[in-house]
Amino acid sequence: MPNIKNKGPWDMGNYFVTPIDHISASWCLNNSIKVYPLAKAVGEWWIEIDLNGKIHRSPYVYTKVMVWEKLHEYYRYYYNKYKPKDNS
Repeated sequence: MPNIKNKGPWDMGNYFVTPIDHISASWCLNNSIKVYPLAKAVGEWWIEIDLNGKIHRSPYVYTKVMVWEKLHEYYRYYYNKYKPKDNS
């Protein structure tokens, strides 16, 4: 059996990032929009959104895996809201 360590109580789970997740997160980070998890307690996280230095915290607490799904949902939201529209 392989030597696999227990990740412990702060394990945030696994999330497989899609190509649009990469594109939206990259665009947001290049445009001063940061979305990140903030620990509340063991197994619970808020999500904070930094919009050009103004920080907003989610009213909800998320569990592992859910925190990554919501984080990328926020990146996709801000990407779709603020990216320049293609006028072609």
